[in-house]
Amino acid sequence: MAFSFDEIRNLLRQAIKKAFAMEDEYVYIFDMWETEVVYELGDETFKVGYSIDENGNVTFNGEPVKVVPQTIYKTAESLRGLFRNITLTLSKRSVRESLPQIKGFISRYTEKAIEGDFGGHVDELYREATRLLDWLTEQPLARTEESGKFPIEAYAYTPNAKDPDSWRCLMWESMDKGATKGQLKRAAAMTSPGGYQGDTGNIPVEEMASVRRAIRSECRRIGILERDIPKWAKEEDEMKQRMQESDGLICQIIAEDISDAELAKGIIPVRVIQKGFNTSKTRYYTDQAVADAAVIFEGAKMFANHPTKTEEREQPERSIWNWVAVVKNINVVESGGIKAAVGEAHIHNGDMKEMVYNLNKQGNLTQLGVSINAIGRGTKQTVEEVRTFVVEGLIASPLQSVDFVTEPGAGGRAGLRESVPEGFMDAELISLANLKEARPDLVEEIEAGVLEQIKREAKRTMDMEAQVKELTEKVDALTKENAELKEKLESQEKEKAKEAAQATIKEAIDKADLPEAMKQRLSERFANAETAEGIEEAINADAALYSQLTQSGKVKGMNSRPNAKVTESNVDPTEGPDDADLTESFKALGLNESAAAIAANGR
Repeated sequence: MAFSFDEIRNLLRQAIKKAFAMEDEYVYIFDMWETEVVYELGDETFKVGYSIDENGNVTFNGEPVKVVPQTIYKTAESLRGLFRNITLTLSKRSVRESLPQIKGFISRYTEKAIEGDFGGHVDELYREATRLLDWLTEQPLARTEESGKFPIEAYAYTPNAKDPDSWRCLMWESMDKGATKGQLKRAAAMTSPGGYQGDTGNIPVEEMASVRRAIRSECRRIGILERDIPKWAKEEDEMKQRMQESDGLICQIIAEDISDAELAKGIIPVRVIQKGFNTSKTRYYTDQAVADAAVIFEGAKMFANHPTKTEEREQPERSIWNWVAVVKNINVVESGGIKAAVGEAHIHNGDMKEMVYNLNKQGNLTQLGVSINAIGRGTKQTVEEVRTFVVEGLIASPLQSVDFVTEPGAGGRAGLRESVPEGFMDAELISLANLKEARPDLVEEIEAGVLEQIKREAKRTMDMEAQVKELTEKVDALTKENAELKEKLESQEKEKAKEAAQATIKEAIDKADLPEAMKQRLSERFANAETAEGIEEAINADAALYSQLTQSGKVKGMNSRPNAKVTESNVDPTEGPDDADLTESFKALGLNESAAAIAANGR
């Protein structure tokens, strides 16, 4: 396998630190060639030969030799190349650019780069950049998206763990929020024929099942209910099956971890379940199955042997006399990249405790097996080119247990009960097909009862619909009647208000000191008024006009004939230019020709 320059540098640094340095000492790779490397440790510099095999294992040739380095000034172009390498590595590592050591270096480098001349700082920056690059290569890989950087755990499809560019189908919304219902829905849509908004993620068809499994597992991990799991993430052939698994690769007593003190108390370590294939490769347990086991088996009873078919039928809750221990303190641990649910068997049965003690003393404890009795949920899939049942999770059941058995390993009772035992129907696993075959009379009775219930519900629904219709018609009639009464009442109140307003208007006009013609004109103007608003202003305006007109007129014969009466016959309508204008003004107010002439000549 070919390694990159950075990979070789990282492998050498780790190997040197392990072979020649103290735990807290930093190793700086000063320079390296195909078969030799020069490194700094503390204040001293050493050189040693090396070789690397195809698996990345480093072998040193002889002991390190202390050397005195010569100062070789790096060029600005070399520094720029190293900076580009840092930015590229940074984009593929799960670290934040805001970290002080990263932000500080970038700031110092940028400041000098803008000046256009690194001056005497090239060597100093080059050394700082090399240390930063070494540190970055040790950080977890990440893929950069528009919403930020994400580790490999955030993706459902990861064909190459060392190449973030190959990761697809993002399940996390952000580093802070992690997986969310909305983002998982988008990830599931990516596995549909049309993809998410046309994006299928270029996921191979043969990998779709495992991608959907990863999405389902993440949904369950964050507590999404089964009914709310996105449609495209579900598998139509998902099954629930009871498992009695005593495969030594999956469940076992951890004999090498037993202590005499704990054994004397009847406490022995047990591995309840482990990720991966069982020996026969008929099942594959996922991380989620391991996580579920740590929860549902905490405090579970341990019995001596699994129940027989007869015991399952007659006493599924098991016998108290076969109850010998309880599983406690289960935790998920990881070793070599493989997760397992590991706990302790607290044995309270004296005979069982003595048996375990004697078996351990004689070195035969590994002959005593451990087996889980549980219900698993999963689908048939191809894993590592093997067609198997993938256990995607374990379901809590009142009858689950972790039992001691006599035949650990691939034989014995190890196996997944995929069919119903003869004469026994497991209520938690029974299907309609099984029930129809075993009890057609019961199915018929159930169907008849359901049909009768449907008929009753249909009749009840029809009666309720009739009642609703009748009530609706009554409500409509009352609503219409109410509207008519309201309209009539509003009309009466409006008419009453109009009458009161007209009375007020008439009273105001009658009291006004105005000619009858002007009063008549006001009465006509306010004939349809519904309020008396504006009548006083109108009267005052007409009175002011009338006063102005009368004051500008000329009264004749006041001195010569004090008792003379002004009549139409003794008025000279042609006397004075002002009289004619005044007469026209009175005519405009509604007076006839003669009345206007009289008014223009005085009272």
